[in-house]
Amino acid sequence: SITGNTIAGAGDDGIDVEASPGVTISNNTVNNVNGDGIYVVDSTGAHITDNHIGTYGDEGYIGGDGIALMNSASSDVSGNDVTNAGNDGIYIDPSDGTSVSGNTITGSSVNGIETGGDSNVTISGNTVSYSGNDGIHVAGGSNISINANTVSYSGNDGISVSNSAGTSLYYNQTSNSTRDGINIVNSNGAYLWDNWYLYNSGRDGIHVENSDGTYLYYNYTPNSGRDGINIVDSSGAYLYDNSLYNSGRDGIHVENSDGTQMYYNSAYNSGRDGINVADSSGAYLYDNYLYYSGRDGIHADQITGLTITNNSVNNASNDGVLVTGGSNITIGAYGSGNTISHSGNDGIDVNSSTGTVSVAWNTVDTTTYGAGPDGYDDGHDGIVLHSVNSGASVDN
Repeated sequence: SITGNTIAGAGDDGIDVEASPGVTISNNTVNNVNGDGIYVVDSTGAHITDNHIGTYGDEGYIGGDGIALMNSASSDVSGNDVTNAGNDGIYIDPSDGTSVSGNTITGSSVNGIETGGDSNVTISGNTVSYSGNDGIHVAGGSNISINANTVSYSGNDGISVSNSAGTSLYYNQTSNSTRDGINIVNSNGAYLWDNWYLYNSGRDGIHVENSDGTYLYYNYTPNSGRDGINIVDSSGAYLYDNSLYNSGRDGIHVENSDGTQMYYNSAYNSGRDGINVADSSGAYLYDNYLYYSGRDGIHADQITGLTITNNSVNNASNDGVLVTGGSNITIGAYGSGNTISHSGNDGIDVNSSTGTVSVAWNTVDTTTYGAGPDGYDDGHDGIVLHSVNSGASVDN
């Protein structure tokens, strides 16, 4: 064990451990070193706990990683305080089955926590702030659990996951990320639930790209600069009961992503559309609540096999529901019609769609909110069909 030491001014690493399984490194203070604060390699089952690294302000600068763990599976990195790392605060690669928990990481020049090529790693309960790149950065590996972390003021994404299958992210909070609160790229089968406060992201609260089979439950994304949730080039996404407030563009944006299902989501004060779906097939929107959209409550463009049922759309500045192009469109059905009120333009507008087009069992109060010069609400049309297939139906 290496315990209780104070190390300053090393020309390379503060503590360097190689080929020492089960080593314990705890309660050390490391400052002003040119290499890593603590470097451990080829040491399965290492315990790196309760160390203070780079914590003396400008005099505590760490040239490399605060803690670097290499090829040391089933290790524990917990309770450390890492500040001013010249590279990553904590870097793990590859060390399967390692736990990174309860660390406080501030001011890392690159990432607060980074893992690469690891499997079955748990990153939990960490507080990460003012990272130059991502607060938490996962690149490669599989079955990574990222939970109950608090990440703020990241130079890029709060949490970034790429090329990692089966990642679970839950109970995390991010705030003031320059780009996305959570970014998932090239990572199939990700589960995101109860990330309850992804606040003030510069781009998207949650961004999912080229990642099939993503599940998103109970996430809350207030004040995203672009979209609350953005799904791009990712088939089979499932969105359930997410809350999206004050998004700069769309509450939910889905593009080129077949088979997306959206249930019980709420979008308030979206700058453009509550839900926007484009260039996809098999989209299903059921029982979503969309209020005060800057353009349309629901906007669908070039969708094949679109079903919009049982949604509540209120106070859209333009149309409650606008469908442009596409084919085989169902808007409302017996027992599951949509309720649309106070749209600035039309309640439901279907334009240039082909195949089966059915608009049925909806309740539309399409008046503009507030009285016009004649003392009555000035609206437009309740239901409008432009240039649709000759077999279209508007029922009940």
